[in-house]
Amino acid sequence: SSPCAIAQAQATAACAQLSTSFVITPYQSLSDRGANVLYAVLGAAVGIVQLPFLLRGYWPVTVFSLLDLSGVLLALHAFRCCQRERKEEIVIEDGILKIRRSAFRRPVREIEIACFGLKLIKADDPDFGCRQLFLSVRGKREEIARDLSPPERETFADALWKALRPYSVSLVTETAMSWAIFTKGPYAP
Repeated sequence: SSPCAIAQAQATAACAQLSTSFVITPYQSLSDRGANVLYAVLGAAVGIVQLPFLLRGYWPVTVFSLLDLSGVLLALHAFRCCQRERKEEIVIEDGILKIRRSAFRRPVREIEIACFGLKLIKADDPDFGCRQLFLSVRGKREEIARDLSPPERETFADALWKALRPYSVSLVTETAMSWAIFTKGPYAP
């Protein structure tokens, strides 16, 4: 065996031993305790506003306001539960990139992509930063990291590219301009 073949075999073995994983979850601005405080404040506010109507005998107004409050609280709670269950896992091991997406009451979706021949595509906007991230192989694109903000997506793209660098993954940056509505000037309708 030649020195080049030995070096290539060692590089392939080193790539096979690398294992990296990322977990992306949607940002939740309220903790459980914060959500309970919000629910209590909304209930107290509706109760205080409805007290004069109730004292004057306009109880139907109070009933409908309480029904509206219960609908709003139910919607907020359901949204929080759905967001809590959603996540995207990206695992790189043995030259294969695995994407596993799970959501509330939906089957887990798994995608496996070979790392060799893979491209990481960043759709950048000069005003807003990294708008989208794609993994592309053989003309097929898969969007990743949808739940991240543009600065977080930029940081994630750098970390993912560093993890994929041993597999000769190329990083491509596309300029994606955002849509604008012209109200004055030569392009106005």
